[in-house]
Amino acid sequence: MPDKEDTKPTVGWVEDPSQLEKTMEACALEMSADRMLSRFYLALRYARPTTMAPDPDRATTAMPAFLDSMNSIVRQIGFNGFLEATDACTARICHPLRPRVIPVAAKSNLFRACTLLGRAIDGVFETCEFLTQATQAWEDAYCVPVGLVLFRIEEQTKQMIAERADPTTCYYHRSEGRNPVHFYMEQQVSRYVLCEQHPEYEEDIMSAPTWNPIKLVGVDPAALARGREEDTVRVCHAWRRKLGDEPGCYVKTMAGIPLNIPKGAEWSEAKQEKGAKWDYDFFPFAAFRNRWDFRGFGGIPMGRYIAPHHLALNRIARVIEDSLKGSEVTVDV
Repeated sequence: MPDKEDTKPTVGWVEDPSQLEKTMEACALEMSADRMLSRFYLALRYARPTTMAPDPDRATTAMPAFLDSMNSIVRQIGFNGFLEATDACTARICHPLRPRVIPVAAKSNLFRACTLLGRAIDGVFETCEFLTQATQAWEDAYCVPVGLVLFRIEEQTKQMIAERADPTTCYYHRSEGRNPVHFYMEQQVSRYVLCEQHPEYEEDIMSAPTWNPIKLVGVDPAALARGREEDTVRVCHAWRRKLGDEPGCYVKTMAGIPLNIPKGAEWSEAKQEKGAKWDYDFFPFAAFRNRWDFRGFGGIPMGRYIAPHHLALNRIARVIEDSLKGSEVTVDV
């Protein structure tokens, strides 16, 4: 017989924001296969030409057998064909974006209005540096299922900002199909920056546990300093989009505490107020994919197609190099 505790209905983060971290951990576990392959593709693309060398972190770091074998492959790289192919793709695709507003009638006043509106849109793209951020997100899609650009309003200046989101810390439910209802993102934020943004929660922020994301050897420079811990905390963001007449919601939590509502307010009431209510049937992200996956919101990284050729070419180059080591060169004078 199951215990009474097991028969209780599960309360989601929409009703109780303190459950958000558990929901995100479960979602990350659901996407673990994609995340592991993405780390391999990232390490392969960022690898520098080198020869077989011992891994300085091997003796001190407990690493899964899969990642350990993948790192061994990365350390044998000779020519980074993956990087060269993706750089060529970026050069062909990521050109400056210039949206055009075209009039539907040949009237001078309408034509002028469209011209001015097009210039305004150009100004918005230029101010928020969307092209730079979009290029980075597109390059992310070479190694991860989907690259993302987050649009947000700066709390102090009220200016719209476009920033590339770390795709390895964004999660969604595969079971929700190509148009998911929920979307999650976690960020590593300095305590002092977070205190400046939410001064009323300063005491909670300073007492929260330190959190640092997983560092990728060869990708993150900080990965070389294994014993270095930064004074940062984990901030979780979650969106539930609008469904029909039912409004959505947005929550920003730290250690289970919602930061985007007044301190002491009840979430059940505050989630219908400005700052927590999400009145849109989409998320504040622009998504970039190499190609759509068979099902689900994500895509198929280009690395899945290029990496086998990359590894095969380097294997051939290494065989040729080894075969020439014992040869003698004679010069006729």
